Amino acid sequence: MSGFWNLEKALRGQFKTIKNLQYIGAMNQPGGGRNDIPNRLKRQFFIFNMILPNDIEIIYGPIVKNQLKPSRYSPEFNKVVDLLPQATIKLWNKVKSTLLPTPAKFHYVFNMRELSRIFKGVL
Repeated sequence: MSGFWNLEKALRGQFKTIKNLQYIGAMNQPGGGRNDIPNRLKRQFFIFNMILPNDIEIIYGPIVKNQLKPSRYSPEFNKVVDLLPQATIKLWNKVKSTLLPTPAKFHYVFNMRELSRIFKGVL
């Protein structure tokens, strides 16, 4: 729109021109205490949705195996290491589906950032 109208009392009605300005915004889906933004604001942005990948184990499995190298540990320990990413992701999915955000508990948001923090803590 290249600018906005000035609302200060002394300058009311003058158009303020802005050049070479871009806004980038990010938000989560509304619900669970998160409010939606007005359509008049949304029309100013290009909106797209990024979903979680189907097989998250492909991401975290090699990281765990690289840090806990099989040659250093016993075969019994390596069996546990092989199951660790799958078990952690199952637990994360269970928590994510059970502890849903509400207006009183809006901080119950479990995304890939929390999952990466879990793996960071384990490693």
